[in-house]
Amino acid sequence: MNLSIFGLGYVGAVTAGCLAKQGHGIVGVDVQPQKVESFNAGIAPIVEPGLEELLQTAKS
Repeated sequence: MNLSIFGLGYVGAVTAGCLAKQGHGIVGVDVQPQKVESFNAGIAPIVEPGLEELLQTAKS
């Protein structure tokens, strides 16, 4: 399933990472383009333990 997440802050980034790990396609939207760029690169846009590893796993 393809999902859109509006806001890649503390809630949106973690939610998007978890859903992506489960195999869902994610479109992340944020008013700060650098957050979207970080997320697309597999780099956590926020400080959250384990999020970067989750994004790397979901990206591969």
